[in-house]
Amino acid sequence: MSHVQTYVGRLDPRTKLVAVLLIAIMILSSHSGASLCIPSLLLIFGCLASPITARFLMRRFMSVIWFLLFIVGVNAFSVNGDVIFEIFGLFVTREGLAMGLMLSAKIILLLVTSL
Repeated sequence: MSHVQTYVGRLDPRTKLVAVLLIAIMILSSHSGASLCIPSLLLIFGCLASPITARFLMRRFMSVIWFLLFIVGVNAFSVNGDVIFEIFGLFVTREGLAMGLMLSAKIILLLVTSL
């Protein structure tokens, strides 16, 4: 990626640091999918306003896809709740899948924030 001067690039580094910390706190303190909407919209707007391409983002996420799948799988099998189905005596629960997907979404948003 070549260096392109953008509005965010012209900001004071301390301002950018505070903004990243605030967005990270918003992401980590959210407890539902609805509460992730505001930081998600901020990051989508930031990505659209920056020279970051969708291809660049996808390459970054492909390196962590197995980790995200592992998180969803561990939560699906280890959290108690309403059983969806059973595999070899292990129960997959609705709450476990929801928790795993929520954690994966938070990790993805944190990765986008770090760009």
